[in-house]
Amino acid sequence: MLELNRYLGAPIHRSDGQLWGKVEDVVVTGVSHPLVHALIGHADHRLWLITWDQVERFERTSIVLATSVEPTALEARPLEELQQAQFLLKRDVLDTQIIDVAGTRVARVSDVLLDHAHAGQLEVVGVDVGVASVLARLGLHRLGRKVPQKVVRWSDIHLTSDRGHELQLADENALVHTLNAAALKHLLAVVPAPDARQILDHLDDQTTQAVLADPTLARRLVLGSRRRFTRLQPWHRP
Repeated sequence: MLELNRYLGAPIHRSDGQLWGKVEDVVVTGVSHPLVHALIGHADHRLWLITWDQVERFERTSIVLATSVEPTALEARPLEELQQAQFLLKRDVLDTQIIDVAGTRVARVSDVLLDHAHAGQLEVVGVDVGVASVLARLGLHRLGRKVPQKVVRWSDIHLTSDRGHELQLADENALVHTLNAAALKHLLAVVPAPDARQILDHLDDQTTQAVLADPTLARRLVLGSRRRFTRLQPWHRP
């Protein structure tokens, strides 16, 4: 299993061994079963798009571009114009709060976990919500190794970042659309009120009536705060 934090800021080399730049973020496609689509690289004080087929090796010690690859400058492909069903792991998941639906709790993501899928692709399989990754990012690697990870499976997560929440509502296969009324009540009780109201708008009439039959939850949906509790992670150019 691969940890996102090990690759953020990692050096990227050309096929001849020359240093090209470093990893800034990872683009994935599909919110239900996210597959790595591209890397965002930082080189020459600019951001670049490196599609996954342009990566020859993606290892802990070596990220190498395929021969004759020329990444696309993101001025020509603005980050705000991601394709449908695409999001960014650093911007939209790392350090944001998620809802662990199975555990009916709110947790903050300290790392994103990936694993090898078919045809050489990488798939997002879960997140770490423990402190081990935080300690490692602070340089306390030895202490971090003594602390076990607290892993939440991707299939049990509801994202609360702007982009993640938007994509999960739009994807009929996402977790939020598979929950029964009882599970939805738990989710709507902990998700930010603005997000809860958006989820309610996507429910059928029968499920909506079942959810609103709970007077406490109904009151929260009507009177709850209009503020969201995740921090927005806007892109900024170095």
